[in-house]
Amino acid sequence: MFQAQPISRHELVRTAMTATLDALRPARRRKPTRTPRLDLRSNTTVPSFLPPPFPSLPPLSPSSALASPSISIEWIGHATMLLNIAGKWVLTDPVLSERVGIDICGKIIGIERYTKPARALEDLPRPDIILLSHAHLDHTDVPTLRRFASRYSEEIHIVTAKNTRDVLDNLAWKSITELDWEEELWLEGIKICGLETRHNGWRLPWERDRAGGYTDSGRSYNGYLLAGGGKTVVFGGDTAYTPHFSSLRNEGVDVAIMPIGAYHGYESLHCTPEQALQMASEMRAEYFIPMHCSTFDQSDEEPHEPLQRLFGAAHRHESKIALNRIGECFIV
Repeated sequence: MFQAQPISRHELVRTAMTATLDALRPARRRKPTRTPRLDLRSNTTVPSFLPPPFPSLPPLSPSSALASPSISIEWIGHATMLLNIAGKWVLTDPVLSERVGIDICGKIIGIERYTKPARALEDLPRPDIILLSHAHLDHTDVPTLRRFASRYSEEIHIVTAKNTRDVLDNLAWKSITELDWEEELWLEGIKICGLETRHNGWRLPWERDRAGGYTDSGRSYNGYLLAGGGKTVVFGGDTAYTPHFSSLRNEGVDVAIMPIGAYHGYESLHCTPEQALQMASEMRAEYFIPMHCSTFDQSDEEPHEPLQRLFGAAHRHESKIALNRIGECFIV
């Protein structure tokens, strides 16, 4: 039986309280003027330290899927990535809502995004597969998932972490598969492997959680390895630094998509940009794509800091940074 890396009881209690308060009221740890609202679909205001923006993303349709062995990866926002691999569309942790949090009488009480998604749901192709790393509100956004299930009833496969399917069971999917660490399955010609991360899995603080010692019954949390069309991509999910990704060093990883934000005050749950690069190096990934930043105000670092630190540390690692900002597309 797989054992989760231990997280101290103090850290679990502290993050549970903080996350609950953030969900119940829009928390602000700094002046709002320091977090300008960005609309990447129109390439308007962007931080001055970033290079010039790429042209606006072109329209997509099912017919625009790439022929293997090419893959494309678009950063839609936060941990939402649109991948085309082996000619199929894969969407990770789709969060397109204006706000994530707790639904109280039809109103979402929680944190508001300051960067709009690079694509609206109507501008996205029908996903063949949706990957969900864990049940946290900013990764498993039920309002967004409900819109996909309504628009594409029983047409989308869902892959999620162990003991999390109950969040999704009442929606119309083609299939739902819970994938544990080191388990794998084939869907639509793509091999998908569950990867161990260092995080926690509860959706609400009182739920049983794998990081809290409930190995069999607690909500779990995944990264994923995707292989198809001769290419291999790692989606790191949400994680603090863990040596487990080094086990992929012989897998021929082309692209590592890793979280780099929300670390200040949450170091045992979220890795720093330097640690994300280190994990990519340990798995010998050729390219690195950042995520989990530039969207929500979730911790005490300034919004621009994760990407600045990433670029500052990049020269010390062999993995090449493939995307600079939300709204860009990378093709291997």
